[in-house]
Amino acid sequence: MLSRIFSYDKALEFKCCRTSTREDSLGDDNVLIGITSLGRYHINVLVKKFTYIDAVVIDTPIIDETVRSKINDIKPIAERLERAELFLGYLDMCSNHLQDEDAKTVWQKISREIASDISEIGTRIKQM
Repeated sequence: MLSRIFSYDKALEFKCCRTSTREDSLGDDNVLIGITSLGRYHINVLVKKFTYIDAVVIDTPIIDETVRSKINDIKPIAERLERAELFLGYLDMCSNHLQDEDAKTVWQKISREIASDISEIGTRIKQM
């Protein structure tokens, strides 16, 4: 429950969602939570992009020691693309543990879109 509240608080803080109260707080059990246009942009567009994966990879807790040891703060774009592919593979592996089949299906679609974006960027870099 605490992690859910923390997540909602962060989403409120960053204006990704809003509540049915004027204070935008979660103190009342009867508070309704709605998504904002910024939140919709995050879940419908941003999370499917290499740039987002590249930005969050360093700050994401990675439980698998083998994968974690390969995730480093690097600068060259080709290496960042490789790191994003590794991270995406890790997230795919984690998604295998989801119990909700709809959630798995949603993740698989997002994963394919991220992989496509990474591939497109890699192709453009090779053409330079």
